Amino acid sequence: MLPPSTVLPAPAGAFPPLRHVLWGGLLLRLAIYPLLPPTNVDDHFSVITFIRDHGRVPFADELSQAYHPPLYYVLALPLAWIDGPKLVQALSIALSCANLVLLFLLIRETPLLRSERARLHALLAAAVLPVFVVHSALVSNDSLSYLIGTACILLAFRYLEESTGPRLIALAIALAAGLLTKGTFLGWAIALACIVGLEQWRRHGGRRAAVVVLVFVALSGTLGSYKFIENTMRLGRPLVHNMSFEPEWAVRQEGTWQGVSTLLDINVWRLIEKPARFRPVQHSIPLLLYGSTWYPLKVTFGWQATRFPPTIPRILYVAGVVPALLVIGGVLLLAWFSRTLVHAPRLTGDDYFRRVHALTLLLVIGGTFGVVISAGLRFDAWSSFSGRLLFPSMGALCVSLGVGLGRLPDAAARGMGWALWFAWGASLVYFAVECRAALEKLLAS
Repeated sequence: MLPPSTVLPAPAGAFPPLRHVLWGGLLLRLAIYPLLPPTNVDDHFSVITFIRDHGRVPFADELSQAYHPPLYYVLALPLAWIDGPKLVQALSIALSCANLVLLFLLIRETPLLRSERARLHALLAAAVLPVFVVHSALVSNDSLSYLIGTACILLAFRYLEESTGPRLIALAIALAAGLLTKGTFLGWAIALACIVGLEQWRRHGGRRAAVVVLVFVALSGTLGSYKFIENTMRLGRPLVHNMSFEPEWAVRQEGTWQGVSTLLDINVWRLIEKPARFRPVQHSIPLLLYGSTWYPLKVTFGWQATRFPPTIPRILYVAGVVPALLVIGGVLLLAWFSRTLVHAPRLTGDDYFRRVHALTLLLVIGGTFGVVISAGLRFDAWSSFSGRLLFPSMGALCVSLGVGLGRLPDAAARGMGWALWFAWGASLVYFAVECRAALEKLLAS
């Protein structure tokens, strides 16, 4: 591995410009809109129709998805008044496109990615990863949570550049929007409060840092606490999940935890041997997360053409190994870069900003994983360990992939680059097969 100062830049024109990947990703999202059924098994549309028909937000114990905070459903309500779920899906497509634009800005601007190759593959992951693209295009609060996650990272970076009051307020409002969309952002509240505190401590000392953090938490908590207050008033506790009511489907999924082996089992071959099935891996948290990141482990939305025969899922599970290893390596490098921030007052300029950016991404990833893993262990249900639940931190994961790739020697990075092209190509084949099958079905109806 080369030190950052000795990583050689790629020759000019060696890679397609990032904007080409951006346009390709946007076109992909628009292309799947007429072909992708708008809803999935979670039935978020029923929450929207409840608000439309009853004039209020449902309580957590009234509908299966009503435990979620209501921001996405309220935003979708005007479209539901006009038409059905297909028009509401247009909102998710728009949010997905907006998120890709923000990911483009994040990847282009972060000082953590110094090579054209690293930036290119970081954006390609966001542009074509099948589960990420599809779940951000369904009628679901996922699409909004992914967008808000990327916006929070960008606003945190802006705050670190200049820690003014307006930028602090903007970051607090973005976090509040996240809390009004999905409970995952409770983990982000801790992460972003730490970043705000670190920046204030570096500039003004501990007392000022404590005051500013309290203001940040109070503002974001006041604006974003609607669902938690409602849950407390109706059910006696602020945090409620649909599994809290022990539905039959959740009881059938129990038994994931089998001891320490549930955390250590990384035998990817079981996924490759029996792809697109949850039973072979239901007792392994790493395999559940890895498998569901690249292909659904059960039928959750309308596209099924690639499930039988499962050739494409098998290829995706093979192709995903290299990106996964690069993300893990990138996260470890972020931790390594961040270690010297205990000396933050003595760091200056670009050196400080690279390291505090690394810490921000590390805390965001940690906050997201922490919420997902803790909820999964709490309910001991395999579907809680779904890769899509990690995608609010997609920006941090994409940059981690780029960091892992960009810190390799040039010859190794070229080899890894070919493996990544294979993964993105396999992803596009997935879309081609599913879109062709959906088009044929549409023309036959």
